[in-house]
Amino acid sequence: MNGSVPDPESIGFMAKMVAALVALGSLFGTWFGMHKYTHAKIDKKANIDTLNSLDKYVRENTVTKEVFQQHSDQDDKMLRDLTKEIGTQRGHVTDIFKQMREMEKIGTDRHIELLNAIHANGKKR
Repeated sequence: MNGSVPDPESIGFMAKMVAALVALGSLFGTWFGMHKYTHAKIDKKANIDTLNSLDKYVRENTVTKEVFQQHSDQDDKMLRDLTKEIGTQRGHVTDIFKQMREMEKIGTDRHIELLNAIHANGKKR
């Protein structure tokens, strides 16, 4: 190199370097564009498949207002029946305790009668 004028060999080498960088940039740009396009297609298909799957799930697992009301009515009836049955069972338990108290009173009364009879016989001797 002499002064400010570049050597022709340097210019050729620099031109080759610039051409290589442009080719590399072009190659990278093409790859990036194809990569982005491919992913966009994949994401679009995935979104469509997801939405279709979600739509199918919602259709298969959504309860209509009428079906919900039927279940609600059945639950209310079952609760009324259960409440009635609990009341009936409480009445039975109350009756059992009344009978047990009566039997205990009868037993106590008989015991007192027997003790009085024993003591009365003991005084006569």
